[in-house]
Amino acid sequence: MNVEVIKFGGTSLKTKKMREKVVKIIQSLIKQNNKVIVVVSAIGRYPDYYATDSLRRLAPNASLQEMDLLMSVGETISTVVLSSELKNKNIKSIAINTYELGFATNSEFNNANIIKVNKEYLNKYLDLYDVLVVPGFQGIDEEGKVTTLGRGGSDFSAVVLAHQFGAKRVKIYSDVQGLMTANPKEVKDARLIRTIGYDEVINMSYQGAKVVHYKAVEYAKEHNIEIELRSALNNDPGTVVKHINYKKKKIIGLGSIENLLYLVINFKDNLHLKQDEFFKILSKFNIEIDFLVFSPKEIKFVINDIDSEILNKTFEKKEIKVSLVKECAKIALVNNNPNYNSNFIIKAISYLLKNDINILNVSNSYTTVWLLVEKKDLAKSLNLIHDYFKLGG
Repeated sequence: MNVEVIKFGGTSLKTKKMREKVVKIIQSLIKQNNKVIVVVSAIGRYPDYYATDSLRRLAPNASLQEMDLLMSVGETISTVVLSSELKNKNIKSIAINTYELGFATNSEFNNANIIKVNKEYLNKYLDLYDVLVVPGFQGIDEEGKVTTLGRGGSDFSAVVLAHQFGAKRVKIYSDVQGLMTANPKEVKDARLIRTIGYDEVINMSYQGAKVVHYKAVEYAKEHNIEIELRSALNNDPGTVVKHINYKKKKIIGLGSIENLLYLVINFKDNLHLKQDEFFKILSKFNIEIDFLVFSPKEIKFVINDIDSEILNKTFEKKEIKVSLVKECAKIALVNNNPNYNSNFIIKAISYLLKNDINILNVSNSYTTVWLLVEKKDLAKSLNLIHDYFKLGG
């Protein structure tokens, strides 16, 4: 029995018309005598009703455990909706629930790790059905409580299942062609990357390339599973992620994350605030921070705008004053050689400054350089860097 594992993102499932295209993709795999495990994300994207971030905003005061229970609903809805549409085409399909999925995780709510996989139910259903539609992004801890795997967890679910069922390749579908040299919505000359190494795509996905999650790629690298990043809208082969030995040092592409907030908390204005209390607040709500600058006088840091509502309410309750809030965006320059960094950091910064870009912060590690710019300068900055390093070909 040959098992194909494929994953569809929320935008691929958003409308009836999109789901019809998804059904056709699944039909073509069945015709090739495959059993198919379909991993699904929640339908749509914020502010769509069932998108994960939309659900999260419904209960900002919920505990992490309660939040996981709430956020898992989006994927569950997707399984039933897609399975129903497959049945309408006389395809033997079944929607699998979280407990039947068999992902045993630890109890780190909002960011759980898979400890082991029990395939008992999935094997049983594969004997009875041609298609299993399973919820991504979630599992069950040892106490039977629903956990979620963190942002992009559905990609991770798909790669884990591919490994469990002996698949050497997993296909991840979205509404974009594959992995681009930059966000095509921001950079007019962005081009499709046909093949890319695991490490490079890990860096790009970690820094805003939303086509695939870095945890999924790390797992795929460990188990030598190739990943196809494809569009559900056409038959283009998209991008293949696999082991590559690059012969030439170069910049692979640009990642970008917008909708960030740059905050400054001055201890002089918050005499009651103990330094460790600030970090306890972030830890309690599992809020990720970036570009942290910590000194005896102040704390500077960056958060995702999606976390601002929860953080603001906590700050108000504890009477913590924020002296500066600036909308910003993060740009990542990803290259394939750690020795390439020092040279091109200076070039990139100099070129942006020459073109009147205000750089708020800079950081670098191994094969990535990060630039923090004002949100209004994101598109201009990306196009300048993309052109400067001739990433358009």
